[in-house]
Amino acid sequence: MYKRLSIFISILVAFILLLSTGIYFYQSKLIIEKEIINQSTLISSYNNESINEFLLKIRKITYLIYKNENISNYLITDSQSKKAYLEQLFLDYCKNIELIQAIRIVDVNGDIKIFMRECENLSGNKNFKEINLKSKEFFQKVEELDQPQIMFSNFERGKLPETTSFCPAMIRTMVPYFKADKKLGYLVVNFWGEKIGEVLDYLEKNKGYSFLVEFNDNNTSRNGIFLFHPNRYYEFANQFNTKYFLDNIYPHNVVKSLKNNKEGLIKLDNNDFLAYSTVYPYNNYDQAWKICTVLKGSYFFRNINMLRQNFLAVMFFGIFLSVLTSAYLSKKLLSPLTEINKAVNEYSKGNLEYKIAGKFDDELKIIAETVNNMADSLQQHIKEIDENHKKIEILNRLSSIGFLSAGISHELNTPLNSIIITCNLLSDEVKGDQAEDVATIKTEA
Repeated sequence: MYKRLSIFISILVAFILLLSTGIYFYQSKLIIEKEIINQSTLISSYNNESINEFLLKIRKITYLIYKNENISNYLITDSQSKKAYLEQLFLDYCKNIELIQAIRIVDVNGDIKIFMRECENLSGNKNFKEINLKSKEFFQKVEELDQPQIMFSNFERGKLPETTSFCPAMIRTMVPYFKADKKLGYLVVNFWGEKIGEVLDYLEKNKGYSFLVEFNDNNTSRNGIFLFHPNRYYEFANQFNTKYFLDNIYPHNVVKSLKNNKEGLIKLDNNDFLAYSTVYPYNNYDQAWKICTVLKGSYFFRNINMLRQNFLAVMFFGIFLSVLTSAYLSKKLLSPLTEINKAVNEYSKGNLEYKIAGKFDDELKIIAETVNNMADSLQQHIKEIDENHKKIEILNRLSSIGFLSAGISHELNTPLNSIIITCNLLSDEVKGDQAEDVATIKTEA
């Protein structure tokens, strides 16, 4: 009984642990996934607004610079005094507006006339040689415009003419100048791209990270490149000839979902979650930026993962406790029940003198006393029955004797009465000694 109870309690405890842990895992997972969805929505919204604000800000800065009439006048007159004025003005812009990396005024032939870079007046140097931008892809795009319109260049690493290495990432705004229908020249403003990284790089490292990737149907070399990533080796695979394109890092279904949907949340195979939204800086759907945030499942599920790792230890500890519990119950419950069962077996054999031994507590004590009292009562009852049986037996014997006596009496009375009657008759007929004998017979009868 002890072993069976131990096994039963162990199985029961293991089942309860498995069931409760399963319910806890399921409910916790639902709650955490709901929290991840809420956070991803907030993060995606914040990232999207931040990138759009950045693009709007550089557009406004470009527009304010563009509206300065001295630039168009300079492009018309090529006045050295106006050039000096603009160089000083642009130098002030570079010093006071952190986003600006460079400002260039370019003529219709693509030659840079005014060049301010990183708060240095390059065009004001007497040794400055004009640089032509005709071969640059970004310049070729702005040349195609037939009206004043601010255009964004590709977000990329720049390369200075006098160097072979790439500059930090940047994005350019470009806008042409017109007088009537005649194109005068161009304003090109370079903005630091690292500001976008600062906008996105705010999550705690253990919680997740954000990155910016470009989808470009018009330029396969840029399709799937990382514009910003915490791991800088991933950035601008097209320029550095690396393999770190999006479809080499993430599965096809993830890339497809990013490309075909404007926003959403994807659960990755490693239990992380990827939230994303879309920005269209080029006013067309063929070239889009995907703002992605990876929320680490290891962070959000850390509590239930810890419980999962320790589950076997918890289960074995629970089974160990269940064995101890069964041993205690066996001592407190089964031992008294065994003793009571033994007493009942003895009573069934007729041994009513047997008494339940041991010290019992609570209800078991009451049961033991009740069983002992029952045995005493039964023994007393049997004793009374035995005594009554003896009395009935004596009465039966006396009754039999009385009945026998009555029969004998009847059997004797008949001949004796005949003898007496005969003696009465003889006493009248005989005399002497015979008469005395007859009288004696009569008296004896």
